[in-house]
Amino acid sequence: MIQTLPTPTHPIDALIREHGALPVLRRALRALILRRAARPGSADHLTPYLRKDIGLPPANTRADPWEFMR
Repeated sequence: MIQTLPTPTHPIDALIREHGALPVLRRALRALILRRAARPGSADHLTPYLRKDIGLPPANTRADPWEFMR
């Protein structure tokens, strides 16, 4: 008689079945330990309309010519 395995209900079950428990555990622990720091996004490339929609101040694209003379 051939043993049929039930279909996995969670993605982690499918990973363990495909790669084995030890490699999956190693990668999960490594991902927890070596977390990458989140970098803040840059809003420099956004259009003025998008900046206004998400609540950012207008970009100062033109420099004040009298700024250094004050």
